[in-house]
Amino acid sequence: MNHRSLPFTGLAPAALVALLAGCSGASGITPAGTANSAPETQSLGRAEIGPAGMILPKHADFVPYGATNPPEPVPREFMLPSVSRSPGVRPSFIAFKQEVRTGKKAPLNYVFTSDWITADINIYDEATLSLLGQGVGYGGWGVAADAKGHVCWGRTSGTIACGSVTAAGWEPTAYLTESSGQALGLAFTSNGDLYATNFPKNVIDHWSKAQVAGCTSCSPIDSLTVSGISSAYYLGADGGKLYVDGNSTEGSIAVGSVNLTNAKFKAVATAPPSSFFPGGIAFDKSHTLIWNNEFGYLYTLPKPYTYVTNSFDYSTGSSAQIYTGIALDSSETTLLAANHYLCQNNYSSCSDVQENSYPLGTLGIASATNGDIEDLGIAITPPGKD
Repeated sequence: MNHRSLPFTGLAPAALVALLAGCSGASGITPAGTANSAPETQSLGRAEIGPAGMILPKHADFVPYGATNPPEPVPREFMLPSVSRSPGVRPSFIAFKQEVRTGKKAPLNYVFTSDWITADINIYDEATLSLLGQGVGYGGWGVAADAKGHVCWGRTSGTIACGSVTAAGWEPTAYLTESSGQALGLAFTSNGDLYATNFPKNVIDHWSKAQVAGCTSCSPIDSLTVSGISSAYYLGADGGKLYVDGNSTEGSIAVGSVNLTNAKFKAVATAPPSSFFPGGIAFDKSHTLIWNNEFGYLYTLPKPYTYVTNSFDYSTGSSAQIYTGIALDSSETTLLAANHYLCQNNYSSCSDVQENSYPLGTLGIASATNGDIEDLGIAITPPGKD
């Protein structure tokens, strides 16, 4: 259960080593409000720098997105194009293994992950990261949990499955239909409504709390075409405010808020695509933004997000890995991540759930390794904040 240190030396392809090994060192800009104040939108693409305290790796082999190089949910080196992906099946009840529970009572602390290759949903006990249950072919994309025990995930069919969690298992409550893409990013706002991206587009769908609680083949009550974003990746909610990251229309990687009335995007930080791949986002109770760079770094940006208080390199040494989705637990002492790395045979992708301390700085335990999978989403019930 301890964090792995895999012998990648001599095994990992040169491209992967280049992807995860190099960094540019610490770079910074002047926080807003000082003599040479930076604009509220931290535009980092031209100078290849980040907010004060941000470390950005440089990757000279970056190829701009285009017709022959479309956006992908993970860096291309981890795409495993030769692996066929499961078409998925309609979810039904997922029973939990009671014998491996830790004796906890409600609120229940379960970790859900969703794999892009097998479309499996895996459920773990948060305390030990022991596997409690599995829905074979039930998922495929992102995952989100609300404060009432609902867990929803994107499926390979362009739909979303929602259900309620009890000590016995996950019981489906709703099947939702996306408007035009795949639910890589999902988030619940504080009123219980669900939002999901239509990857690789810039459209975010919206379902009501009532639809999540009970609905069959329900279309969104509205869809937001987000200005300023060309491809929306992950979503996060800070109370009733929705945030998204992804590829901006200006060519940078951006994270910022979405106006739920007019769909306007307000960036709070940006970075160059040669140094940043958009990953999961989360918020703590102090409204601090936790932003994952899939090139191997986690960042924390306190509100109003003009500087970075912590840059954590989670892919150091021989343990070359990337995080995709992230989730903060209810105690706000542990940040869990859906973790990818090359298996020791160097021909397939392995995934696990990896603990990180919060505040960031150390790695904790990891779940057992799952081979030939690419987890994209992760959620904890209950989530980090009500």
